Amino acid sequence: MNMEKLILILAIGLSMIGLQSCNNPNCDNVDCGEFGTCVELTETTACRCDAGYEKDDDELCTLKSSDRFVGNWSVTELRFDNNNFTQDTLNYDVVISDDDNQANQIRFSNLGNLDNSTCGFSEPIELLATISVQTISFVSATYCPAAGFTGYNIQTLGGRDTISDSGDRIQLDFLLSFSNSQGDQNFDCNVTLERK
Repeated sequence: MNMEKLILILAIGLSMIGLQSCNNPNCDNVDCGEFGTCVELTETTACRCDAGYEKDDDELCTLKSSDRFVGNWSVTELRFDNNNFTQDTLNYDVVISDDDNQANQIRFSNLGNLDNSTCGFSEPIELLATISVQTISFVSATYCPAAGFTGYNIQTLGGRDTISDSGDRIQLDFLLSFSNSQGDQNFDCNVTLERK
């Protein structure tokens, strides 16, 4: 074998090794933060945050998603009564707190401005919700059941809720239903929350 062929084979071999290393990203030296995991993609790496966490300004998964929502909010609600075909506009305040046990859950205190006296509560009813990037969905549950009253059932109308990029405005649509001495009650609720 002559020297030119040997150099050509070595050059091709080294370039193949170089191309291989460029096409095989490595997560060994990638810091994704305390709540992130590096994922090796075809030509690069990416950090994926654990459920309930988001990236900070340094692109590290360190921020608890629920922290964006904690605080006091002013609410304007359009409530359509599906039985009587009437609509009311309600204005009230809501407090959002985080759930200490789940990073991706928040609690709405007083959402819907629901009458809690039927349940014997003096505090506003708290609704549990799960957050995922730009969506909020209520945890399926019956709130405030009591004698002669089924309790309030809140059901998110999927895909119609939005959270502004700044996090200062939330738009929610949900179905509110319950049964009492007057029969089955059903309301479509369109709610806008503005941070106070």
